[in-house]
Amino acid sequence: MIPISARAASGGRLFGSIGPADVVDAIKSAKGVEVDRKHVVLPDHIKETGTFEVTVELFRDVSTIVTVEVTAAK
Repeated sequence: MIPISARAASGGRLFGSIGPADVVDAIKSAKGVEVDRKHVVLPDHIKETGTFEVTVELFRDVSTIVTVEVTAAK
């Protein structure tokens, strides 16, 4: 699981959103693996806290699902 901490309101709604670049930074920070942001497939930016499955295309016709947990920053 890849943790991402972001500023959020008390109801879990983020002050902004999590996009592919944020996911890439979190993967590098958590696992030490560099991924091109163009290979992160997000149908829409993440706009609330919770657990989300994000597709990362590793090679042509090869992809994996990465679980991202977005929590409110303290």
